[in-house]
Amino acid sequence: MRMLWHFSRSAGVRPGPAQHHNNVLAPGRRPALRRLTTFAALVIAPLSLLAQPKVTSISPDWIQRGAMLNVTIAGDGLGSVTGFVFSGESGLSAAVIVESNPPPTVTVESASKGIAVAATGGRDRNKSLRASITAVSDAPLGVRELRAIGPNGISSPLNITVGAVPEITEVEPNNSIDQAQTIPLPAVISGSINASTEIDHFRIKAKKNDQLVLEVIAQRTGSPLDSSLAILDANGKELARNEDARGFDSLLEFTAPEDGDYIAQLRDFEYRGGGNYQYKLFAGVLPYVDYIFPFGGQRGKPVEISVVGRNMQGAEKMTLNIDGNAPLGRQEIRLNTPRGLSNPIQFDVQNVSEFTEAEPNNAATNANSVTVPIFINGRVGAAKDADRFKFKAASDQKILCAIEARRFGSPLDALLAVYAGDSLVAQNDDADGVDARIEFDAKKDTEYTVVVRDLTDRGGPQFTYRLAIRPSSSAAPTLAAKYFPDAVRLNRGGRTRIRCEVVRQGFDAPVRFSAADLPAGVSADPIVVPAGRTEGDMLLSAAAGADMTTLPLRIVANASAGGKEIMQIASAIAPAEQGEKAFKQGFLSVFDSAPFTVDALTIAGAMDQLQSTAVDVFVNRRAGFTGDVKLSAVGFSLGRAPITKSLDVKEITVKNNEATAKLTFTAKVDSEVGTRAVLVRGEATDNGEAVVQFSQPLALSVAQIPFVLSAAPSKLALNAPRAGSTNVDDVALKVKVERRGFAGEIPLILNGLPDGVKVDGTNVAANAADTTLTFTATDKTPAVTNATVTIRGAAMHNDRLYRHQAGGIKLSISTPPVEVASTNAAVVPR
Repeated sequence: MRMLWHFSRSAGVRPGPAQHHNNVLAPGRRPALRRLTTFAALVIAPLSLLAQPKVTSISPDWIQRGAMLNVTIAGDGLGSVTGFVFSGESGLSAAVIVESNPPPTVTVESASKGIAVAATGGRDRNKSLRASITAVSDAPLGVRELRAIGPNGISSPLNITVGAVPEITEVEPNNSIDQAQTIPLPAVISGSINASTEIDHFRIKAKKNDQLVLEVIAQRTGSPLDSSLAILDANGKELARNEDARGFDSLLEFTAPEDGDYIAQLRDFEYRGGGNYQYKLFAGVLPYVDYIFPFGGQRGKPVEISVVGRNMQGAEKMTLNIDGNAPLGRQEIRLNTPRGLSNPIQFDVQNVSEFTEAEPNNAATNANSVTVPIFINGRVGAAKDADRFKFKAASDQKILCAIEARRFGSPLDALLAVYAGDSLVAQNDDADGVDARIEFDAKKDTEYTVVVRDLTDRGGPQFTYRLAIRPSSSAAPTLAAKYFPDAVRLNRGGRTRIRCEVVRQGFDAPVRFSAADLPAGVSADPIVVPAGRTEGDMLLSAAAGADMTTLPLRIVANASAGGKEIMQIASAIAPAEQGEKAFKQGFLSVFDSAPFTVDALTIAGAMDQLQSTAVDVFVNRRAGFTGDVKLSAVGFSLGRAPITKSLDVKEITVKNNEATAKLTFTAKVDSEVGTRAVLVRGEATDNGEAVVQFSQPLALSVAQIPFVLSAAPSKLALNAPRAGSTNVDDVALKVKVERRGFAGEIPLILNGLPDGVKVDGTNVAANAADTTLTFTATDKTPAVTNATVTIRGAAMHNDRLYRHQAGGIKLSISTPPVEVASTNAAVVPR
């Protein structure tokens, strides 16, 4: 007997303007939800002792529209999982399958009734669970993210694909024609080449003149498999083979010569194999689009496209209506034919004029005339074909010419050239992958010619492209915003940090990040990333009575550029150590109070480079918690560089009998300057689980010192002269100065000189970059080995006295050997 538990959409996800597509599953109606939420609030404190759920794999990972699928999810900490969350549009639901151990087949009768056979063979619910997934008949096709959710938070995502055809798992052995696995079509076969020299065989049925399409997807999803795919007749005779049609992936389009059985044979091209040589093999009489023309159209206008492929059944030409509010840029479309849905193809939507190349245009005298800005749809229709387009710039400005071909699946390896008359202005190949791009300074009323050809002079009907010619400034300013981590954990009464990052295009104005639709009791102060910067830390805080729940986290980035407002929902990404993969949705989980909190009692600090400042920190422990708390600091440095790039700050431990501590920050000689936010990070272990808390931000300022000294060489050696000798030994030391806005004279002070050593030259002159000091030993200088000599400069700048000391110089002095008097007196005989 089994029971199903799941979350519904209302179990925490409150649909907002940009998150109504998230599908969170839980027990149905609101009254049931209220009881469940109350239960979660009562038990979340003890459940928080369990590990956050982690998922590592899902099998199978493909579900057909309109089907229900039982899957196995592996990971850790799965014992507390109560439901699942799917990214993207609705159409998927899931439920945990609660399994009980089967009764033993052999039992024991005990007179006392106190002895019984122990249950065996049960699944380790903490490491693996079973779930039932349902896809509605019109569920959107493609990859969706699935996360496990429970009272202890939410997992990282796994991918599951919604497909139009059923998935069949490869069954071994199928390494020969006799062992070929029978596959009803259409289907997608999920398999792997598990060992070197392994060859998988699948038996399929076809009718005469059926146009079979077989496509391997392996390398495109990260598999090392370099596929070699063949079709054999029932007797093993090879009828067709393909390699490398789509990168290293195979594609076979085969017309059956007669009714009967055929064998699909798949192996690695180099006969390699292993557990990670996984693939999906699509097979059937399926609509398959090789390419379309054109690749795009203008927003708000219809466009006629031609389609080349297999099993199109009347879809070879069609007119697409592009809505006036259609999203801009590349997007995925599929053709829905009587044979079913085609493979996905890319289509580009822009809001500027479109032009279709008109042949002949392969000479300067018949170049197509266009007006900039323009998107040109063209085709290098034959070998050695060259397409030419001419235009005049409306003013002195930068003009961008960019080819898009390979990203749409075209085989064109574009060579792009720009001419002014007969003079070559610029030429490019492979600026963006194998697509070409040129940006140049155009002069008003000068006529320019853009020439497009294939790098190796190939051509044909499939060598299509899309060419943008526009002023570089005509592209609307855009921004790409992201934040991490993707699964944020926050305790009641505590704080947590989110790193927000932005990449601007076409502007450099401040960008404001804010959090929207936070649960009750959770707040976040917006942050502003100033011009020239790309990152900032947002601090989320939870009140003592904040709702304990898991919700989608919506971070919004806003900016003003060119008189227009730009807004984007930030993407959630995994931390750097996890590969920075972008996810479709991030989440926030709120838990009961942490065993401690951290507060910075110092709200600001200032120092010069090479100076220090201290911050007082208070650790407030919950009653019953006596663990040590490690304190460190995060923030300040630009980008993702650690704080230690600019500041030396040693981690300290607040012992269980202490509540306060001082963190000392020392700015390095080349520390970044300015005022930036720094957070104190506290970490402790509670019942075997790591707990992290953050302080409120403190403003830390570092000022630049006006000069920095260095000296070379780092070791000097001198020979002291004999008494009364006029032969004097000396050695030179060069002292360099890096001036940072200071031009005055820098007096030098030397410390640690051995007795009897003289130094000539003691100052760095105004505006000078260096000075030379000459060391001389006298007959009064004793022998010395590696004496440390320091050189310090001191000067007034902006009414302040600044000092900087160069690294210590090691000075060794050798003295002459003591002379022993000799005599040549004759020996007197006795």
